[in-house]
Amino acid sequence: MIAYYLAMNKIFNPNYKLYVLFLFLILYNTQLNAVNFPKAENGKINLSDWNFGEDAIIKLTGQWEFFEGKLIKTYPSKTPKNPNFINVPDNWNYQTEGKQIISGQGFGSYRLLISLNTESALSLKVKDIASASKIWVNNKLVYSAGIIDTIPQNNSPQFKPAIFSLPLDTNLYELVVEVSNYNHQMGGLWDNIFIGRKEQISLQHERETIQNFFIYGAIFIIGLYHLGLFLLRKKDQMSLNFGLFCFMISLNSMTRDRILFYFYPEFDWELSYKIEYISLFACLPLFYIFFYLSFKEDFNRFFKTLSIIIVGIFGGITLFTKTIVFSHLLTPYHILLGIYAIVVISSLTKSLYKRRLGANLILVGFIFFFIAMTNDILHARNIINTTVLMNYGVFAFVIVQAFFLAKQSVAAYKQIEELSSNLILINQSLEKFVPNAFLKLLSKENISEVSLGNNIEKQMSIMFSDIRSFTSISEKLKPQEAFEFINEYLKKMGPVIRNHNGFIDKYIGDGIMALFPENPENAVNASIEMMEQLIAFNKENEQKNLPQIDIGVGIHTGMCMLGTVGEYERMDTTVISDAVNLAARIESLTKTYKTPILISEETYNGLSKNKKIKVRYIGIATVKGKSISTKLYEILVRHEYNDEELSSFDEGIHKYYQKDFQGAKESFQKLLGKHSQDGVLQYYLNRIEKYLQEGLAENWNSFEVFDY
Repeated sequence: MIAYYLAMNKIFNPNYKLYVLFLFLILYNTQLNAVNFPKAENGKINLSDWNFGEDAIIKLTGQWEFFEGKLIKTYPSKTPKNPNFINVPDNWNYQTEGKQIISGQGFGSYRLLISLNTESALSLKVKDIASASKIWVNNKLVYSAGIIDTIPQNNSPQFKPAIFSLPLDTNLYELVVEVSNYNHQMGGLWDNIFIGRKEQISLQHERETIQNFFIYGAIFIIGLYHLGLFLLRKKDQMSLNFGLFCFMISLNSMTRDRILFYFYPEFDWELSYKIEYISLFACLPLFYIFFYLSFKEDFNRFFKTLSIIIVGIFGGITLFTKTIVFSHLLTPYHILLGIYAIVVISSLTKSLYKRRLGANLILVGFIFFFIAMTNDILHARNIINTTVLMNYGVFAFVIVQAFFLAKQSVAAYKQIEELSSNLILINQSLEKFVPNAFLKLLSKENISEVSLGNNIEKQMSIMFSDIRSFTSISEKLKPQEAFEFINEYLKKMGPVIRNHNGFIDKYIGDGIMALFPENPENAVNASIEMMEQLIAFNKENEQKNLPQIDIGVGIHTGMCMLGTVGEYERMDTTVISDAVNLAARIESLTKTYKTPILISEETYNGLSKNKKIKVRYIGIATVKGKSISTKLYEILVRHEYNDEELSSFDEGIHKYYQKDFQGAKESFQKLLGKHSQDGVLQYYLNRIEKYLQEGLAENWNSFEVFDY
């Protein structure tokens, strides 16, 4: 029914190959154990017809003789009669003949008679006997683990996985295993004893070791990877939880399979059990919390809290008591696992029904894990005789969950890519409102880092430009045409400013305020190119029967305070400085002098004296709001003055400020014939004519005072 349900909901698509592979491995290993191997009956096993050269290794399973409370080889007198029979592998707490040993503590002897017919050298493989043992073959001691004794205080447990050879002088072997246990709730032969050719046993051991290390290593590396993800992104609690779960599973598997004792035979027996149990208990909350974090809407928080509390209690008992005490926790823990398995399956089914992302993957992985866990619990209690599948189940679960997390990461990465693309577009759009150059001056990478009150003080050149009489021009155009006209003009001017390392701070109607952080020459070169673009713009307009325009540009260099103003819900970037006001006043004076470009003395002093930029000094002025006069310079873009003519102009300016108005008039008139359209010449000649006719005011201070 489960397979049908999964198929109907297309759970196996598109990862069905992975699921089929894990299912095949589990079924294959189960099938191996379904082969009709010989079994012991009434303390005897006949392997005379078994071909160890061709057939598989044999597990010495079945009914062994059991002598409770007797160590028949350590203290030999004579072999007791009327033995009990007990199934191996199993603990001695329960017997198949209906007789029950009340306590797992005590001592006893197992005996099995083995009939063989082979000349091959055979070996026995022993892994797990609880908790101290000796093995005798034909009255010869061949194996000893820990200290076995009838007195509890003298008993010392030890895990000692080993492979040892059988003698070749007979085909009938008496195998006696003496066991004493005072350290665990269950004693006896827990695990299979294998018999086979030495090379077969060694090969099986190598294969199991490689397989186990591959599984442990893979799970450990997956855990390490997800912990690394968490360290890089602390909010990713799911990766932390899954990484810790992988570590606990890997640690538990290594201690449970006694791999550690192959390398460290003297490792502390009780410490090994504490590690095994605590790592096993820790898996439950980590296991459930992983599901809870994956599908919070469908998993109950109560079971998350409950698992932490219960496992905290179990872990505390394990940590502070002896193995004989905390080993009793295994049965209630198995019951707890069964309850949580039902809860998880129920919640995952709900997630699957609601089509949660990845619910199909996690459910399939959990089913593999649940099958393996159920098999191992039943196998450990000798209810079924299969093989240990937990490693396969855990590996399948971890791989599927890792694939689920990878799928989530890919989905998140795609979402991040989309968000990143959107943010790039947004930032590009925002740059149209807040220049990126402005942000860089504030040492900000993007606009999200800007906060109210951010500021910096820096010397810059400020440029103001304005279209002459645009109000009257726009009155002749429709609103749509006026906007199109001004935008076409600004399209020409914006790139020019950026090409000269400046940026537009704001548009003021048809005017532009631009900043040049590097040097004044950038601003001056930009203004010259703007005049060239204006010529091209007017030619285009002439062909379209649109108005011709003229512009004025004023530039000043000084200290500026750049920053953000406003309030938290509405901010704007701005420049606050007296230098800004002066630059705006200088631009307005271009109307008075009828010249395209005027610059201040501070800007002029920042220009390189390479003669590429033609400049002339046009006088001193005091503008509105300023008490200190300012020297003004004109950038010559419309009048071709040679050096001799510039000297004549400078002579006229000098005489003018010396109040030699007649001499100044003569110097200017020499230039008027060739430069009749020069607005500056016309301005001074008009002023001189006025002073010659009306005289000077008493407060005339040799410079022009403008109230605008």
